[in-house]
Amino acid sequence: KFTFLFVGIIGFRKGVDFLLKAWSELGFKDAELVLCGRVEADFKSILKDYLSKFDNIVYKGFLKDPVEEYQKADVFVFPSLWEGSAKVLYEAMACELPIITTFNSGPPFKDGEAGFIIPIKDVEALKEKMILLKENAGLRRKLGKKGRLMAEKLTWENYAKRIVDFYEKIYNEKIKNKSA
Repeated sequence: KFTFLFVGIIGFRKGVDFLLKAWSELGFKDAELVLCGRVEADFKSILKDYLSKFDNIVYKGFLKDPVEEYQKADVFVFPSLWEGSAKVLYEAMACELPIITTFNSGPPFKDGEAGFIIPIKDVEALKEKMILLKENAGLRRKLGKKGRLMAEKLTWENYAKRIVDFYEKIYNEKIKNKSA
């Protein structure tokens, strides 16, 4: 089956309510939505309701190492309302998954590079991108490969170098301005 994957805390802050609404409206018969993560207490009854209505929503629970789920999936969906820079996006990129996410999740890519960045709470945009990626294998491969190449450069070593370079630039400008 074609698989859309979500990994993270399953609750309102991560936009899972919008993902489930989109899923219910899409009515895919030949696809599944896999949810991995701990369910927030105030979201348990909502998830239970969707699980009872849809046999193509699969709840895997919290997985210490969800790499196997990333590898089995076709598209990663993360419609979070608020994040710093979500680690799951980097994990999905490393596994060559095209991504549908929001600007608020802190994606390390621009819209159209490794996936799509949609507005928060926008069920229609979410559905549009889910359909687009489901129906376009070539686009999925292109975005996934680009994401993988980007992820290979997003190492802690490279991050540290960028920070050091930034501070050196500021320091050198300060010295230059003092001598002028």
